Amino acid sequence: MGDNEKALTWIIKAIEIDPTSHYDSEYIHVNILKSKIKNDSISTEDLIETSFGFENLPKTSLNSAKLLSLKRAIYYQLNERISFIKPKDKIIATLLYDLANINYLLEAKADIYLELYRMAEEYGFDQKTIQDRITAINAEIKGKDVKDTVEDKKFDIAKYKTTIILVLGLLLVIFLIFKLRKK
Repeated sequence: MGDNEKALTWIIKAIEIDPTSHYDSEYIHVNILKSKIKNDSISTEDLIETSFGFENLPKTSLNSAKLLSLKRAIYYQLNERISFIKPKDKIIATLLYDLANINYLLEAKADIYLELYRMAEEYGFDQKTIQDRITAINAEIKGKDVKDTVEDKKFDIAKYKTTIILVLGLLLVIFLIFKLRKK
């Protein structure tokens, strides 16, 4: 109903009763309310208590299990809000951006995190930051594709060498059998 201070009080009481409620995501709800009350700028650190860096590619010190837990928590909080909060909204934009970063770090399919970045931009996340990140990710993907292609070619050559060695070995065995049969 718009009374963020009262909402914060009740959310904190709810967490005291069941801290695991909503996939352990209610701390994000608390942080959202605190940000709204402060009426301050919204940041990843304020909302989810971690950062994915300011470089072009996301980085984290969180392990996969913690990233998966954070992914579930953000997804839950977004699912609670996104159907009734329309663009532009800095909180939704930031959570979408963070969810995209997590999906990238967990090596999800590119279309998933690219769509999340697009949605974050639609909700008002900084367009240049998103474009820089997408450009860096695309460059990394191309680099991996080139590397994979080179690795594939090396693998094919190794496979070919093994085949030649096997054929030569087989020919040697046939030759030896032929020689022994003549004697």
